[in-house]
Amino acid sequence: MFSHQGLITAFNRNHSYIHAHVDGLSHAQSVMQPPVAGHCVNWILGHIDSYRNNIHELLGLQPLSLAVNVRYDKDTPPALADSPDVMQIGELLAL
Repeated sequence: MFSHQGLITAFNRNHSYIHAHVDGLSHAQSVMQPPVAGHCVNWILGHIDSYRNNIHELLGLQPLSLAVNVRYDKDTPPALADSPDVMQIGELLAL
């Protein structure tokens, strides 16, 4: 089981890895579908935010965004450029 400091370290590492790989991507690039089965960067970021909402709930904190859970939770469809509910990459990174 993680300690308090262990969780902080893990989340900080996760945060830095995400930014190392996606900083500078445009929204259009974030919704490009991979040529093999899988999800685009936009969906993956939203999915991470969705699970962070779940962690907030477990800790008794306010969720980051309820909309992110509706759009990016497990088994939700791919995030496509023309889907009106797809969040901008900047919004997802801010969460």
